[in-house]
Amino acid sequence: MRAKYAGLLILMMIGGSLFSCAAQRVYNNPADLYRAGNEALSRGKFDEASQYFQRLVEEFPESPFRVEGLINLADALYQDDRFEEAKFQYQKFLQLYPVHPFASKAQFQIGMTAYRRIKTFDRDQSFTREAISAFEKVIQNFPFSPYAEDARKKIRAARQLLARHEMAIADFYYKKGAWVSAIPRYQKILSQYEDAPFLDEVLFKLGQSYFAEENFLKATQSFAQLIQRFPQSPFAREAKARLQELQ
Repeated sequence: MRAKYAGLLILMMIGGSLFSCAAQRVYNNPADLYRAGNEALSRGKFDEASQYFQRLVEEFPESPFRVEGLINLADALYQDDRFEEAKFQYQKFLQLYPVHPFASKAQFQIGMTAYRRIKTFDRDQSFTREAISAFEKVIQNFPFSPYAEDARKKIRAARQLLARHEMAIADFYYKKGAWVSAIPRYQKILSQYEDAPFLDEVLFKLGQSYFAEENFLKATQSFAQLIQRFPQSPFAREAKARLQELQ
């Protein structure tokens, strides 16, 4: 019985070896590599696809398939969650073909390699800032690209995350009663993230921080601004009560 299984294993190994050799013989020109890469990509075999496209790009630099092979290589790496490698290939594409129709896609995808790695608002936001920077280049360099609108949406979402990150830090100091540290954080949100959905809360906590610091003039200004800008906010009622105390 053992001899039977051993023989079967040997046959499988030989068959696999023959298949591998056959594949190497078949895919020895740029057209075949390009086709094989696309077939692997369509089947979700991203690592396999990246290997085909890598060979195409490196072994046949003068091939007419090289341009699409390079962008497809980057796409395969991106789909395989190999974001840093994908970013490198997208950047390489932009350097080599800055006016190619795929250039806007490459720039957008550079942003996506960072966007896909963004962490929650309470963690480091380096990838968030990197994504925003890359998406801004899409809008600046390719304003009429089909990727421009999506880049704007991604920027808005990323900026909301940065605003929440700043809010979390400000609230940390606020809860500790570290008003001197909380105040500039709340001010930063007001000046840099005007579209944040929690500006009413920011204004209220800023006013409270000034009140605790006995800077009653700025506390009054913060509460008054809250009431004027967000009269329906649940924080507006508390702000009115504070203003009455300050009169």
